[in-house]
Amino acid sequence: MIHHIRGDATQPFSEGHTIGQDTLPFPLGQVQFVTVEPQLRVANMCAQHGYLSASNPTPIQYDALRACLRCIADEAGATGASIHMPRIGSGLAGGDWPTIETIVGEELADQATFVYTLPELNIQPPDLSL
Repeated sequence: MIHHIRGDATQPFSEGHTIGQDTLPFPLGQVQFVTVEPQLRVANMCAQHGYLSASNPTPIQYDALRACLRCIADEAGATGASIHMPRIGSGLAGGDWPTIETIVGEELADQATFVYTLPELNIQPPDLSL
């Protein structure tokens, strides 16, 4: 089943499922865990500040990403979960994948981790210079 949510994390609008306003916004380096099914949880990481633009070419914050991954590693270790993710932080967050890959390897070294390389869609960030 697919649930479509309009808006964003700070102003969600949905028929049925919504995001709890009491948990948003949360600070850099924090993780919000959402249970989708009994054996499936999604970790929303707050690891970037702002949006990709000419004045903010690298919104990803590597220290915040490291803190988020450490939290996810702790949770996965406590529950026996494996970790699955795309190449986080290297698209519209402006991060350098080799740097991020090193951080992922260091913070998730003791966990079963699967990183998926998804096809490039050539999505360009909006021109925010107006």
